[in-house]
Amino acid sequence: MKTQNPLSSGDSHPDPQNLKQLRLKRLHDYLEESLNAPDAFQANIGAERSNVMLLAVNLKEALDKALGDASDINEEFERIQPLFNAYCKLTQMSYQLAKLDRRLAPAIQSVAAAPRLSEEKG
Repeated sequence: MKTQNPLSSGDSHPDPQNLKQLRLKRLHDYLEESLNAPDAFQANIGAERSNVMLLAVNLKEALDKALGDASDINEEFERIQPLFNAYCKLTQMSYQLAKLDRRLAPAIQSVAAAPRLSEEKG
């Protein structure tokens, strides 16, 4: 028995509303996972990254709508170019936060594993 893809509306193309809902759910999952990190700094980096990604998702939706409703895409793109530039900056910021998180993870883990001064004396 073949199971239907939960993203699909029954045809060969995923339902955009289902895709958006899944993406928002995954962003909230990432936020929750980040906030449960044992290191406060790392938790906040993940939380900030999820905020940036959520802003980017909403901005992309606005861009898609503006371009979809446009009668002249070139003229409309000129009008919305500042929004497009902001979207690009948000995706770059998300990427930079991910790189920072990955670079810090080993250092945070080694600090967490190191014995505390109070433990050494007692």
